[in-house]
Amino acid sequence: MADIQFLDPLPIALRGYASRAERLGESGEGFAALIHEIEGNGSKAALLEWLKELRPDEVDDIYALEGLNNDFMVAIKEGNKEFRAPVLSEGTLRFIALAAAFFQRSMPKVLVIEEIEKGLHPSRLRLLLELMRSQSKRSGTQVFATTHSPTLLNWLTEVDRKATFVCACDAESGATKMRSLAEVPRLEELIQKNYNLDQLFEEGWLESVLHES
Repeated sequence: MADIQFLDPLPIALRGYASRAERLGESGEGFAALIHEIEGNGSKAALLEWLKELRPDEVDDIYALEGLNNDFMVAIKEGNKEFRAPVLSEGTLRFIALAAAFFQRSMPKVLVIEEIEKGLHPSRLRLLLELMRSQSKRSGTQVFATTHSPTLLNWLTEVDRKATFVCACDAESGATKMRSLAEVPRLEELIQKNYNLDQLFEEGWLESVLHES
């Protein structure tokens, strides 16, 4: 756990100019500088493919514009139009930042991402999950992510559920209880009977199981 990186990219950091940085800061500091580095290290095409999945038939290019003080700002091109970071949506910027984090020159052994659903349309959460799966495998970085999104639960595979934990606070002691989804009694049986995980989560069934354990 000595080499761990926390990420919760914020719009204020992603929309501004950034100087060179070896890694993204926790709030996304150094974002534009990282995009500039990716342009030169051969990873740009891979990053662009993920962005095209996020915004099909829209994004043609991504690059870093150089400022006056040896710093950079992110921009994307759609057709003949250029859109700079300040006008891009929070969800688009966060997705680019999280994707770019997997192409850092110095990858951490552990990457912790806070509330991965933040700013993203629910229909794009599946893409983010696929991104984390594939890039974690490619880079060898172990990824921990937190989420409050019931929708995301439905896209977890049986393998994913073994490494996914549901947390709940004990009302009496204040302690946090955790349990792997794979260890929740009858859960796989209910899924086989076409119960959706988001429904079980929203109705409080998962939390009730934790309190019973």
